[in-house]
Amino acid sequence: MQSLTVDALQEFAAKVEAAGLLWLGPTAEQIASMGLKHEARARAIAADVPVLPGSELVSTLDAALEQAQRVGYPIMLKATGGGGGMGMSICFSEDELRENFESTVGMTKVRRSLLRRRPLVPLL
Repeated sequence: MQSLTVDALQEFAAKVEAAGLLWLGPTAEQIASMGLKHEARARAIAADVPVLPGSELVSTLDAALEQAQRVGYPIMLKATGGGGGMGMSICFSEDELRENFESTVGMTKVRRSLLRRRPLVPLL
């Protein structure tokens, strides 16, 4: 069994489109943007798709605490580049958000590194 990375699938879609062939699937741009949760959310909002209360991408604990206060607990803390449930934490309080924030940010960094190397889409 061979596998494609998300980057390789995006590149393949772009080449099919550039060759003028009919590509039955998401565009290369859509493949790239939907893999990142903050970009997927922004696209949904721009398309007037209803979304649950949440925030834009936050990069500091202080920003996360501010947004959690605005939205209200419990919150789902989600690594933007996670996948398959990786990097998700339910936080019922400020203390739990403080406990989980750094590991979630770390998951995003690790996931970005792995996405460049790890096959994600099996080809049978």
